[in-house]
Order: sequence, then C-alpha cells, then structure tokens
Amino acid sequence: MAGINQVFVLFMLILVGYYTQKKHLVSEAFQKDIGNFVMKVTMPAFVLMSVYTSMTLELFKESAVLALISFSLFGMGILFSYGVTRVMKIQGMRRDVLQFTMIFPNVGFMGIPVMKAVYGPSGVIYSVFFVFTFNLLLFSFGVYLMKRNCDGCEKNSRQTFVKRLIGGIDPVLYSLFAGLILMALEVEIPDLLAQVLASVGNLTSPLSMMFIGVILASVRVKDVFGDYQIYLISLIKLAVFPLAFYLILRNFVSGEMLGAAIILMAMPAGVNTAVIATRYNNDYQLASKMVFLSTLMAIVTIPFLIRFFVA
Repeated sequence: MAGINQVFVLFMLILVGYYTQKKHLVSEAFQKDIGNFVMKVTMPAFVLMSVYTSMTLELFKESAVLALISFSLFGMGILFSYGVTRVMKIQGMRRDVLQFTMIFPNVGFMGIPVMKAVYGPSGVIYSVFFVFTFNLLLFSFGVYLMKRNCDGCEKNSRQTFVKRLIGGIDPVLYSLFAGLILMALEVEIPDLLAQVLASVGNLTSPLSMMFIGVILASVRVKDVFGDYQIYLISLIKLAVFPLAFYLILRNFVSGEMLGAAIILMAMPAGVNTAVIATRYNNDYQLASKMVFLSTLMAIVTIPFLIRFFVA
C-alpha cells in the first residue's frame, strides 16, 4: 500500500508541473532545459548510487534475465500493434504513430521514478537494464516505424543504425556500467562525493514528474476530444496489453521480476514520441495527443495494476 501512495504522490507532481506551465511561471526553454538536466545530470547520479549501494550478484542476475524477458515483451507488443491497427483499419502516418506509442513506453521520465516508488533502489536497477533493450529497439524498429510513411525522408539514411544507437544511448546506461565497474573493483566512493551524488539523484523523481506535467500543458485539451481511436489505443496500451503480458509471463517468472516487467510495459507513451515524429516528418500532433491522453489515463491504470497484479 505504501508503494501505491508514493505513486499517487508522483502523479500529484505532474499536476504541479501542469499548473506551473499553464500559469506561465516557466518559459518554453525551461521544457528542454529541465528535460536535459534530468536525463544528463540527476538521473545518471540516481542510477549510479542505486547500483553502487544496492547491487548484488543475485540482483544482477535477475536484472539480466529481465532484459532478456523485455525482448519477448517488446516482440509481443510489436505483433499486437500490427493486429490492432489492422483490425481498426488504421493506415498511413496515423498507423506509424499509434503503433509506436503502443510499443514504446515512457521508461525514463515516468518508469524509473514509479519503479523506485514501488521497489526502491532495486526497481531503479531493473529499469536501467530494461532501458538497454528499449534503446536497442527504439533506434531500429522505432525509427523504421516513423520513417515508413515519412514525407521527404530518405529510406536508406546515411546515418546507420549503429550511429543512431550510439548517439542515442542514455547517459543512465553509462551510469549503470560505471556502477558495475565500481562494484566489481570494490572501489569506495568518498562519503562527501556520495552525499553529493545522492542529493543530486534524489531530484530525479520530482523533476521528472513535473517535467511531464509541463509537457502535457503544451497540448491543447480540446484537440484531444472527438478522436475515439486514441482513447481506444490508449486503453489497449495501458490495460489490455499489460493484462495479456501478465497472463503469459506469470507462467515463467514471478515476484519482483514479473511486477517490474508489467509496470514498465504499462507506462504511457514516452514524451519523446512527438520529438521523434517531428524528426522524421511524421504526425507529431497525433503523437502529442497520444502522450497527453495516455499519461492522464495512466494515473488511473498504473495504481490499479500495482494493486491487483503486483502488490
């Protein structure tokens, strides 16, 4: 129950960010700056200290298994997304964006803070291993989806998959590797430095959730209403897919690994969806609507999943 209460606290922070942006208390540049600050400063410190203070051989083995499991989950998500868009007769760029949002969850800004609230430092470690698989597929299949019906995109881009992958590696992965090396070599971080890193890392959860609120405030709410497909797709992504994953996965794993996999795949559409859609001349307005609606709906669905399938 404590984990669910902490999740509700995180979601209240989304409202703080939303209010802040609506009242014009921050500039548009703040959105980009705070996003970069979280992903490149606070979250790497957060991950490094979580690995340094909590990693054990058993946890490492479980996290590695979770990374392998995530490949199968993403594979099922890809297959399901093709089936859903085919049944609903969705075509063109709309199909690209809706498939993308069904497959790729908001692991970074929402997934890691929620996992921390539910499982503590071990939840952060699970999430980072999950991010590895996420990045690998995002910069391969994800880019393919966004370029599939792209106007003006070169189908055979000069930027290879390897270059996209290396250029898009989250700093949190570097922190994971650094933490593992420190643990393997039994290097002790000086107390003063450890306190600084911990203090910086503790900013991650509140800043991440407020950042999501700021992003949501930039979407015109009236544009979301009237499009029944995005409501249905959001419901499928946030409730139907996780339930299907749970029913399949519970036959093979249990405990925290099962819970972590379900929670992370049940996250709403990632805030980078609209950015990637814009990069490849796809329907960024639809992407923004999906981020907005799925995030709002996740405020209800995620606590439900935690309560009935994980806790």
